[in-house]
Amino acid sequence: MTVADTILQEKVSVALGGASYEVAPPSIATLILCSEDIALLPFKEQWNRENIVLETLREAKYCRPLGRIIATLILGAQVVQTKPCRWLWWKNGERKRNRLARRILETSTPQEVNAALAKILQTLQVGDFFGLTISLIEINITKPTKEMVKQKKTKATASGQQ
Repeated sequence: MTVADTILQEKVSVALGGASYEVAPPSIATLILCSEDIALLPFKEQWNRENIVLETLREAKYCRPLGRIIATLILGAQVVQTKPCRWLWWKNGERKRNRLARRILETSTPQEVNAALAKILQTLQVGDFFGLTISLIEINITKPTKEMVKQKKTKATASGQQ
């Protein structure tokens, strides 16, 4: 992936389980959906490095969201959040994501998943998203609270006093 591809927001091609997928740069909604699934991954403060194989096998049962994360990045939020009509139940976006996630988990090697995820993560405009969220959080922190507004209304200062 080149800088020009990133600037032009070209689709990236990733190979998983013998299939090739075109992945567009993600929208904010796609990042939010991925974040929800990332929160489901297991968190372990300390891994036993001497028995890393056993640790990995023990924790692997909790890693089903990996398929959903990659499927979400491939399909995008617009497809995933599609709500079907009653008579078009097969056009359900959530159903498409679950089928693709299952296919990825069943047919892809860990090496393929790692390489595909790394390639997709290069297209994420995480820096821009991070900057936007941090600046909005800062604005939220600095806005006056209800208590501060009440105190300002009740504390009238005499002319010339501070």
